[in-house]
Amino acid sequence: MENFPEGVRLPARQIEGIKLVACDMDGTALNEDKEFSEATLEAFAALKDRGIAFTIVSARTPFMLGVFCRQAGIGATPVIALEGSEVISAAGGEPLYDCPIAPAEAAEICAHCHKAGMDYTIYTARNCYLRRDTRRMWRFDLYDRTAAAHSAPPVPTAVYEETSPEAIAAEKVYKIFIDNPDDKQHAELEEYLIAYPDVRTDCSEGRSMSITRREASKRAALEMLAQMLGLKREEVCCFGDWHNDVGMLSAFPNSVAMLNGVEEARAAAGYVTLPNSQDGVAFFIQRYVLGNTAWPMR
Repeated sequence: MENFPEGVRLPARQIEGIKLVACDMDGTALNEDKEFSEATLEAFAALKDRGIAFTIVSARTPFMLGVFCRQAGIGATPVIALEGSEVISAAGGEPLYDCPIAPAEAAEICAHCHKAGMDYTIYTARNCYLRRDTRRMWRFDLYDRTAAAHSAPPVPTAVYEETSPEAIAAEKVYKIFIDNPDDKQHAELEEYLIAYPDVRTDCSEGRSMSITRREASKRAALEMLAQMLGLKREEVCCFGDWHNDVGMLSAFPNSVAMLNGVEEARAAAGYVTLPNSQDGVAFFIQRYVLGNTAWPMR
C-alpha cells in the first residue's frame, strides 16, 4: 500500500466520464522551474489519445501562454486567461469572450496605482505596461527566453510613463496586477476601490492583488466554456492551487487542489493531489482520469 503525504485526498477509484481537463498554470501544472515536466506533457498527450480535451485556466496574459499551449498540444479547445477576463483560441486571434474594465475606471485606477508608488503590471489587449523602475521585468525576460527557444514571439511590454492612462485604457484593460503590496498599500487600495463597485480584487500569488471587472473569474469563464462545449459540471476535472482558484474549485465536483496550494483551495476542492514538485497534475490525470493505476508516484 502506498504512503501518500499528509493532506493528500484522492478518489477511491477512477473518475468515469471526464471530457475536459482544465489546469491552472503557476503552482499547478508548471513545476518549480516554471516549466511543464516530461511527466506532465506525457499526461496531456495521453488525454489527447483518449479523446479528452485539455485546456489552461490562468491568471497570465495570453501573451505568456502561447508556448505552453503549443507544448501541451491544446489544439481547438479555447483557453482561459487573465483570471477569466478572456477566453481565447489557443491559435490566437480575437477573443471568443472578453470582460475588460470600463475605460474611464481603468484610467483612474491605473493613475492612482502609479501615484501611490505601487509596483504594477497593467494587462491590455495589446501590451503589458510596467512602471519604469519595476522589479517585475525578470518575469517577462524569463518567458521571453523560453519563447525564443521555441521560435515564439516575446511578450509585448511598454513603460507606463511613456504614455497616458487614458491611452492605456483605450487598449482594453483586462487586469491590473499589484506585486506584493505592503499592509498599508493593500488597505489603502482596498479602501480606494470601494468607489468602484464594478471591479473586484483577487490574489494569484504571494500577497499580490489582481484587479479585474467584477464579472471576470476563473469560475465564470470555465462554466461558460463547459456550456460552450455542451458539458455537465461532473464531466470537467479542474486543477488549481491559489486563492483565485477557489471559486472554480468549489463549483466543479471533480476539482483537484495541489498539496502545495493554500488551505482555502484545498478545502474547496473535491480532491487534493501531490504537489507540483512531484508532478501532482500528471499523477492525478494518469491514475484517476485515465485509470492507469500502475503509474508510479514520483
